[in-house]
Amino acid sequence: MAQSQDFSWNAGTICGAPIKVSYYVFMMYGFQIYQIVRGQGSASGSVLLFSILVATGVQAILLITVLCHEFGHGNMARYLGGQIDHILLWVFGGICFHTRPPSNRDNAKILRNDFLVVAAGPSTHFLQAPLWGCLMFLVFFLNSSFLWMPFLNQMDPWEEFLNVLNPLAGIDYGYISSHATWGSWLSRLLWILVQEGVQMNVGSGEVGLLAAVVHLATDTGYAIWQSRSSCAFL
Repeated sequence: MAQSQDFSWNAGTICGAPIKVSYYVFMMYGFQIYQIVRGQGSASGSVLLFSILVATGVQAILLITVLCHEFGHGNMARYLGGQIDHILLWVFGGICFHTRPPSNRDNAKILRNDFLVVAAGPSTHFLQAPLWGCLMFLVFFLNSSFLWMPFLNQMDPWEEFLNVLNPLAGIDYGYISSHATWGSWLSRLLWILVQEGVQMNVGSGEVGLLAAVVHLATDTGYAIWQSRSSCAFL
């Protein structure tokens, strides 16, 4: 809580919720750019610029994904009668600071509401992932119609599959240096970023739902233990 108040930048307000970005996010991004410049200092200007744009795009997609995720938590809390105090975006994800309904004293209802709030965040990825998938389909369509990305036509099906699984590992810097046209250059950048968007949301949804189940199991176990302890004391 102290970091969100004292070591963050007020990015503004979205849907009535103040958004803050930890300074560590900017520090980590700066370190990434430093690593790129240091590792590719002898590369051509186009390769260096391409690498910086990829890192910047991935960082932007990550922040947008996390922000939507945190609004899932916050909007569910609002629906149940609470309020969003603010949302903090930081290096390892985000935190939505929200309140509970002040009049709720039923332990079973509190447990259910907590689970709904926790599960609402990962549930947003079931919407985000298909949206990124539609963008990927659009990129394929444009390639087949206008041949924006000739490098896709040079891949066999197995190479295309591996490229989708790990788009950053499939960057061909030799191709970028030798094919300096803006169409092929920007289309490859777009292809990498839309794949990152799909992967990020699919992975975040799976991990988030697992965390929600663990949270429910932990809270349920604690509630059972507390009730048994109260009966034993009585």
